[in-house]
Amino acid sequence: MITGAGFETIDDAVNYALYYPEDITPADITLMDSHYRPFHQTIRESWWQNTLRLLGFPQRPIVTKTQFIQELQHLTKDRELLGFTSNCAIKINSVTPTIDIYAWGPLYGQFHSLVTCLQKLYLDKIIDNHFVIQKPNTYLIFNGNMINSSPYNTETLLLLFQILKQNPTAAFYISGNYEFEHLWLNFSFKQELDIRFTSPLYASNNFESLLNRFFATLPLAVYVQLICQPNSFVRFSYFNRQYPLIQEKYCEGLTKISYDNSISICKFENHHDTSGIHEQPIRIPALITAEDRLINYSLHEGLAQREPYLESTVWTLFSAPTYKYRNFFNFYHDAFTHITIAQRLEQSTIALYAQDVRERHSFELKKNYSLITGQNIKVTTQDTTTPEPLYVGCTLDLSRSIAQQGEMLRRGIMLKINQVNNAGGINGRYINMIFMDDGYAPERARANMEDFIKKYNGFITLSSTGSATLAAYLDLVERQKLFVFFPTTGSSKFRSPALKNIINWRASYQDEAMALTNYINQTYKPHKFAIIYQQDIADDVVNGVLHMLNNDTSRLVKIPYERATLAIAPMLETIESSRTNAIGFFSTTPIVMEFLKKASDTIIANQHLFGLSFLAEDLFFKTIERDGIKFVVTQVVPPLITDWELLREYKDQIAKMNEISTPFTLEGYISASLMVDILQRVQGDITSETINKALETMDNYTYKGMQLNFDSSMRSIAHYLWLYLEKDKWLTIQNHITGTP
Repeated sequence: MITGAGFETIDDAVNYALYYPEDITPADITLMDSHYRPFHQTIRESWWQNTLRLLGFPQRPIVTKTQFIQELQHLTKDRELLGFTSNCAIKINSVTPTIDIYAWGPLYGQFHSLVTCLQKLYLDKIIDNHFVIQKPNTYLIFNGNMINSSPYNTETLLLLFQILKQNPTAAFYISGNYEFEHLWLNFSFKQELDIRFTSPLYASNNFESLLNRFFATLPLAVYVQLICQPNSFVRFSYFNRQYPLIQEKYCEGLTKISYDNSISICKFENHHDTSGIHEQPIRIPALITAEDRLINYSLHEGLAQREPYLESTVWTLFSAPTYKYRNFFNFYHDAFTHITIAQRLEQSTIALYAQDVRERHSFELKKNYSLITGQNIKVTTQDTTTPEPLYVGCTLDLSRSIAQQGEMLRRGIMLKINQVNNAGGINGRYINMIFMDDGYAPERARANMEDFIKKYNGFITLSSTGSATLAAYLDLVERQKLFVFFPTTGSSKFRSPALKNIINWRASYQDEAMALTNYINQTYKPHKFAIIYQQDIADDVVNGVLHMLNNDTSRLVKIPYERATLAIAPMLETIESSRTNAIGFFSTTPIVMEFLKKASDTIIANQHLFGLSFLAEDLFFKTIERDGIKFVVTQVVPPLITDWELLREYKDQIAKMNEISTPFTLEGYISASLMVDILQRVQGDITSETINKALETMDNYTYKGMQLNFDSSMRSIAHYLWLYLEKDKWLTIQNHITGTP
């Protein structure tokens, strides 16, 4: 390569990569960054090398400051003239039967890996030696955070400059947080520039301003619009759908139809200006995003399916076998994906191509999935009779007081749903889970369910959380607009024979209250109980406790509270004045955590503490174990040592996906498993009537070790309960009515 000429061809890039070693040990390394000061000092531009080069002496290839600045300035100016500006998005107008997209996740400056991937595309005749895309309706997408944590950030950017220059409307570098939020200034790339392009020259050329001007031309997202569904898009973006600056409803021109293969540049407008809101709701059936391995670590080769968000099937890409990611995260692959988007999204695919950097024998097709269902497929099918997906809704708290519980339930559900979809779905229909955040607010839960019915024509819900939230849309259940599988509540309100569109497997609150009270009463014989309970489950809790106290009201102090309060002081005053020595918490975890924080050591030491299954969160268990607090808790799910086939399957999935097991994760997995089994037993179309007929066949039925019996009077199929006594010590409740061990 002639120094200063840039990577004008793949041959140039390959020769440069061959000259310099890929594996360079950092001078220092942390989980956040890697620094390569000694190496950068050896490859920086010097007056002595320039003098020898001018005299005709051959020199090793290096990237010069002049070369880098010229490429940066010219490309930035060209992009600005094309209309690429800050806060923009690219829309690909897809009017052909299919389009092909080759996409990379974060590279973090891994130049050698990028060169190897481009060689593969060159050999497959996707691009030519000058990086020009050779196939029609084909695009290259680099999905954010292309720099940092590598010794070759400058080379990586130069190579990307050339690709963008040669394919101005077909190659897209999407902004990540290093680029869009200017985080690169806090990491090793800035240090690399300081060392390689000596400080006086660096300061005089205002490199920071030049790079940030270029980064401002990078789109926040790329959308593929299907002409037959102009309000539906496949979205590529580094950021997820909760990122506040990427909201499709404020993206001007996004839904405008264009009948050619050109791209459109759309602008994210002011979110406070409602005039730009699209009249029709915008759907994102598939989201291809980037993976932050510090947050979502799992062992894979470059492509992973994540929990869906609303209607979006979510895929994460990763492409950085840098020193840091090889040594800390066991990521050893050159990796890119090939996404084929068909006019019918059900026929679209996403495939991973990767090779192990320790051997580099050749790229292999590692995985090939349906883009929407996540099913593992071997060939792309053109079958036009693909069944419509089965939409299943779930409204739960993902943002407020019990968000941890909601997130664990969601993860457990998706462990099973992904497993089922990969195996072909339910009679060929894949399950599209629609998770909706209600913030534990009844009015939002109802709005979510109404939207689910209207938007997806759905009627099946799974594991929706909360008594008050379910009560808010109970009329929709009574009118058979919805069928509720396994709500995460133990309220007796939802266990009536009249509610033919609800089925439970979770123990009732009354069962839990009876089991806890009986155990505490028999084991410790306290003279007086206090129970702290949420108002909307008062009858279940009070009746259960009193039943086990032989209706002796003198032994019970009732402390009700309104949902979503954290007013602990009145509770403590009541307990101190009542001289109780056993406290039961029939509440959410935040109440208990606040109580433990505010209560004196004397109160905690002199009380026998117990609570219902909604306390089964990591923070609660870690707190009581750390502080040595004895606390008996009911569990509706078995301990992991239980010898059920279902538990063995669950543990295999947890290990495979590198997830953490929690009681709520297991509850979500069991609920999804039972729902799938019931739906697979349905004869004919899936309706409320046929689901109930399938339930009626569950008499003395064993499902993977779990004994099930359909009880139409209680709308339930199981009676299981365990007591958590302390770490690794459990008690199985054989009689769910009396709570007898």
